[in-house]
Amino acid sequence: MKIVFENHSPEESVSAIKKNLEGRNLGNIVDFELDEDSLFVVITKIGTSRLKFNVAQSDSHTTFDLDSEKIAFSHRAFKHSVIEKLCKVIDKSSGKVVRKYGD
Repeated sequence: MKIVFENHSPEESVSAIKKNLEGRNLGNIVDFELDEDSLFVVITKIGTSRLKFNVAQSDSHTTFDLDSEKIAFSHRAFKHSVIEKLCKVIDKSSGKVVRKYGD
């Protein structure tokens, strides 16, 4: 999975996603941890799953590239549904999924 935000810093990108998650059920179970070169998407509901993305920034865009994942046993059944919903939120947040999950 690879996500690109044009004309956004990593912080602005994550902020836009968080804003679009407000008030949604998904927003209650998903959190983000951003550091200098990584973004962790943490899903917490009857277990904890973590998706680690490598972060690359240039003058014109920020790229988040899925590096690894640790999926809780209790999340495996609805993993694809959550990722699909998250992709829709990314699209509404001015981001673009340029490589889908599993490709």
